[in-house]
Amino acid sequence: MSKLLSLYDGLSNWRVKLPRLLDARKEMRMKRGQLDLSKPTKDKLLFINEYWGGLRVDKKYFSLYNTYNERFDPRYVPDDLYYGTIDPYFNRALDCAAIDDKNLYDLYFPDALQPLTVARKVNGIYQDKSYRLIDEGEITKRCAEAKCVVLKKAVGSDGGHGIAFWEVAEGVEKLKQELQKLGDNVVIQEVIHQHENIAKLHPQSVNSIRILTLNWKNEIYVLSSIIRMGANGNNVDNGHSGGVFAGIDNTGRLKDSAFTYMTGKRFLNEHPTTHTVFSECVIPNFDQCKAMVKQLAPRLGRISRLTSWDLSVNEKGEPLLIEVNLAYGGLFFHQITNGPVFGDLTKEIIQEVLMKK
Repeated sequence: MSKLLSLYDGLSNWRVKLPRLLDARKEMRMKRGQLDLSKPTKDKLLFINEYWGGLRVDKKYFSLYNTYNERFDPRYVPDDLYYGTIDPYFNRALDCAAIDDKNLYDLYFPDALQPLTVARKVNGIYQDKSYRLIDEGEITKRCAEAKCVVLKKAVGSDGGHGIAFWEVAEGVEKLKQELQKLGDNVVIQEVIHQHENIAKLHPQSVNSIRILTLNWKNEIYVLSSIIRMGANGNNVDNGHSGGVFAGIDNTGRLKDSAFTYMTGKRFLNEHPTTHTVFSECVIPNFDQCKAMVKQLAPRLGRISRLTSWDLSVNEKGEPLLIEVNLAYGGLFFHQITNGPVFGDLTKEIIQEVLMKK
C-alpha cells in the first residue's frame, strides 16, 4: 500500500510541476532568440562543474543569468532544477493548490492590511466580506457604492489573467458580465491607491512588490525582492501582459535596470514608457514590507516554505498584502536582477534538497 501511495503522490506532483517545466523550456527558447547566449567557455564550464560537484546541470541557464554580469557566478540555480526539484521539496504543491484561494486571505491573514473586500463569489454563491450570504442585487449595490472595484479570480489566476476593473459609469450589466466571465470563485475589492513613489513608475497600474521568502532551519530568510511595473498604459503589471520588472536592494531602492519577462530585454536607467529613473525610486517603509512577510510566513510552514508575496504600499506608506503564491512563484525575475537566488546558502540548500528529496 505504501508503494502505491508513493507512486500516486509522485504522479500527482508531476501533474503539477510538468506544466512549469514546459513553461520554463518555452521561455528559454524565447529568451535565446532575443539574447546572445553563447555557451560557457571551457574555463567557465570547469568553474560550474567544480562548484556543483559533478551534478548534471543545464549550462545554458548560466549563460542566461550571467548575461549582464561583469564577473561570472556559478551559483545561479537552473530553472529546471528549481521548478522540478527545489520548489517541490519546499512546497507541497497539491496542498498549496487546495488552499490557494484569495477569498481565504481574510481568514489566513486577518492582522495584515489588505485591499478592502467589497463582496465575494464562492463556489457560485455570493457572500459579503464576513462570509455572510447575500444575493446578486446586494453585490451590485455594494459595488456601486464603492464606485470603482477590481474583480479577481480567487482561484487559478496567473500572469495577469483573471482580473477585471469596473466603474459605476459602466453600468450594472457590465458588472454582471464580468462576474460571469470570471467564474464561480471571485473576490471583489476596492481599487488600491498606491504611494506616489511607486505610482510614478507607471500610474495606470498597481506596481506590485514581489518578495521571496524561505522558511529554513527555524529562520525566515528574505531571499530576493523585485517590483513589477506596467508599461504602455496597461492596467496590470505582469510580465506576460507586457510589464517590466526591476530589482530592489535591501534599503528599498530600485536597481538601475529593468527587464521584460518573456524575452529578457533590458531597459537601462529609466522606465520605457514613463521615463522615470529607476534608481531614484525608493519603496516607502521597505523594512516594514519585509517585516510583514517574515511575520506571516511561518503560518504556511506545513505546506509552503519557499513563498512569494505580492505587496503594495498605500498612500499613507503602509504595506498592503495583495497576493500570496504558495508554490512556483517565479525565478527568472529574481536571478536576472538580484543574482543567485540562494546566494551563499546555495550549496547547503542544494545538498539538503538532493539528499532528502
